Amino acid sequence: MLKRLFCLFVALITAAPVWAADPVYEVEIIAFTRTVDPAMSGGEDASLSAHRPDLDSGFSLDMLGGLPIDNLKLGNVVARLKADQNYQVLLHQAWRQPVGTSATAPWLQLSAGSVTDESGNSQPEFAGLVKLYRNPYLFMDADLLLRRLGMSKPTTASQTQYAGSADVSAAQATVEASAAPAPTIKEYPLVSSNRVMEGQITYFDGPMLGLLVQARPVK
Repeated sequence: MLKRLFCLFVALITAAPVWAADPVYEVEIIAFTRTVDPAMSGGEDASLSAHRPDLDSGFSLDMLGGLPIDNLKLGNVVARLKADQNYQVLLHQAWRQPVGTSATAPWLQLSAGSVTDESGNSQPEFAGLVKLYRNPYLFMDADLLLRRLGMSKPTTASQTQYAGSADVSAAQATVEASAAPAPTIKEYPLVSSNRVMEGQITYFDGPMLGLLVQARPVK
């Protein structure tokens, strides 16, 4: 009887597919922005890219649940960023997730803050998607967007000569109105893919957006 049971047990093991669960990681992210627009400081305008993340796709982090504040490891990094007037912290968040291949790993939604345009419409100040996967090393893809309320550049208008003084005054008023800067929302995308070393901080660098990522394996 025991021999028959042992043979049945061996048969079940050899017939079952070999399968291993995806490893689980604690993922901690800090998103921050520079306080000075590079376009205002003489650099190139970082908002010229036409790419925008598909903010209607991906899964909400609420489905995974956040980690307790005691589990966060990068609080000292956040403190240093906040102490530097050149940076503004947008998001500090952490969660646990299984990590599979690029084909099976989900895109996760990130969102923080709000900005209101001149028409009164409110949108997230920071939003986008991240995906952590193995290929075969650990990688993260980031597709992010920063929105900021700024002033458009003054436009130039050609001067026209008029015979009457009233016409001249009206033309000057029109030129001044068209040349005045107007409030507008500027968008700064960050699209990047980096290898993530376990337990180490990985830096995603953009003209305006920065991302710090740490992935820690859960034993």
